[in-house]
Order: sequence, then C-alpha cells, then structure tokens
Amino acid sequence: MAHAISAHYTKWGVSYDTLLDKALLACDELTGFIVACAQVRPARLEGLEVKSVVKKLGQKSFAASVDREEVRIGAELFEVDMKEHIGFIIQVLQQHQDELQLQPQVTQS
Repeated sequence: MAHAISAHYTKWGVSYDTLLDKALLACDELTGFIVACAQVRPARLEGLEVKSVVKKLGQKSFAASVDREEVRIGAELFEVDMKEHIGFIIQVLQQHQDELQLQPQVTQS
C-alpha cells in the first residue's frame, strides 16, 4: 500500500510494479478533476457526461492545477480506454454523492 501511494505521481520516479500502483495513478488526478467538473454544475454529478469531462480536460484554464499528463499516463499504464475510465469514475462517484456532498443543488422559486 505504501509503495502504491508513493508511486501515484510519475515525476517522483517510483516504479509501477502492481495493479494497485497503476490503479491509484489512473484514478487519483482524474477523480479530483471529475469532482471539480461536478462542483461547477447545479446538478453536480447527476447527468454528468463523459464528453463534458473530456471537453473540460481540453480547457487548460479549468482546474488548471490538474496535471493532464498524469491523467493520460495513468490511463495508459492502467491499460484502460480514457473515455470508459472517466465513465467508470463518474458512476462510482455518483454512488457516493451523498457522502461526498455532491448532491444536486436545490433551486428555490
């Protein structure tokens, strides 16, 4: 576990020996990015589409601190299709939206 944590950023030069090492790298930065995408939407995670996340990834000014290269390398090392991986993470986050406090905002009329 400690090795996987130390390997979750490629620039630290730690090897990716196990599936856990690769999974953490593939999920960490991207999950934070998807949460950022959800936080700027009134519906939060509800209805968040893969294509919207992909579009935001292309906008360097949005969540500028997210290292897009880490996202790309993570999916590559984990050997997953980026769009499928984004969809998977959205789905998992949706299952935990209450505890993550990412429920849709209620609008008052």
